[in-house]
Amino acid sequence: MKICILLLGLVVVLTGVPPVVAQEPNSNDYSDAVGLSDEASARDEAGARERTELYRLLAQQDGDEAELQFRRQVGEKMRAQQSEQRRKRKYLEQFRLLKLLELLDLDEQQEIEFISSFTRLRRDLRQMDGERERIMQKLGDGLEGGDMPDAEINRMIDDLLRIDTEKRRLSDQFLHDSRKYLSAQQVAKFVLFRERFEYELLEQVRCFRERSRKPGRPGDAFDEP
Repeated sequence: MKICILLLGLVVVLTGVPPVVAQEPNSNDYSDAVGLSDEASARDEAGARERTELYRLLAQQDGDEAELQFRRQVGEKMRAQQSEQRRKRKYLEQFRLLKLLELLDLDEQQEIEFISSFTRLRRDLRQMDGERERIMQKLGDGLEGGDMPDAEINRMIDDLLRIDTEKRRLSDQFLHDSRKYLSAQQVAKFVLFRERFEYELLEQVRCFRERSRKPGRPGDAFDEP
């Protein structure tokens, strides 16, 4: 017994920690234990809420990244479509000019003046067509949304009328100037060509598509008179 007491004393001296003495549990100890349990439960609930919020934020981040990726894909697709449209417009303009030169049978001096003036006219008309298209798109979106003020609608309609008027003015001015170096017959051929070109081109495309669906040579449509 003495040895045990000495050992305990030695432990206290070396460690500075008094020995633990077993005590009978009481009601206060039970209340403290319950309080600790409640605190642990509260911490667990708080931790669960934090984890839930973290999962939500991660899911939202994934959703944002997916939406960003989708927008990038849409943007790339739109840019590709716009590039293809520009390529088609460029080809169409070249084809239009070549057909005109073939039809008018210009001499060297006439050709120089005509190509310069006509190219400038087509460039200006394309710019106005682009502006007109943007206004039409914005007007359509506003009407679909149902929140566009009448003043804004009227302003856009005025802009469309202004563009149409300016396009007619430029075309008429080009025709007036071309009469200075083209003959009457050449001017008449140009007027007829201007009115019929796009319609006849669309008809040729339609005929080509119809022929391409049938057995035989796809290019037969362009052999028609």
